[in-house]
Amino acid sequence: MNGGQNKMTTTAPKLYEIGQFVGYVPIEETVDLTPAPDASYYVLQTEPGREMTAQANLVLRKVPFYLPTVLRAARLSARRHAAGEDHEDVAVPLFPRMILISEKVVNAKHSTICTTPGMLSDPYVMFGECFAILRPFAVQVIQYIEYGEREVYYRAKRRKGAPVYMPKVGEDVKFMVNDVLGGRRGTVADIDDDGRISLWVEIMKRTVRVKTTADRIEPV
Repeated sequence: MNGGQNKMTTTAPKLYEIGQFVGYVPIEETVDLTPAPDASYYVLQTEPGREMTAQANLVLRKVPFYLPTVLRAARLSARRHAAGEDHEDVAVPLFPRMILISEKVVNAKHSTICTTPGMLSDPYVMFGECFAILRPFAVQVIQYIEYGEREVYYRAKRRKGAPVYMPKVGEDVKFMVNDVLGGRRGTVADIDDDGRISLWVEIMKRTVRVKTTADRIEPV
């Protein structure tokens, strides 16, 4: 976590007695960073060089989005290269400055998106007078490109495929460098039946719950 905190602290649930008055505690909204099935997506732009700022602030404002990424090898210093160290896997945006947000979310949170730090004040990509919108089939094609590019990357590094890693609830993990929320640490809160992972993550001294996939995180 930021500020040197490596593990989320938790306390045992409080026990209540029958007949005791209690208050209502709202369920924390999860920001889903995985593409929604059968959803169409607007193509939006961040300000130049502020992709990570935009992503972090969208999460803080509970705006789900999808950022396609591909893997590249991180640079090594001459000394580390001479020592034979392996290049770290780094996730980079497939489409620089582009963030995909579903039609449903855009309709509900248009003003929030346009005023999010890091996003352009008029962030929508246009083709003439038409918004750039990706239909479900196009989103699936982008996912296939993501997976295909990752397999090509692993073959180039003489690996058989992506490392199989599935964390356990309560385990500390971190997002891959330069990916969505790159390098930030979180604690696994839940894993659903589709293998998507919910994490508690600290951003700007606020703890939020986000949902991602195992190929975008790694052990601490």
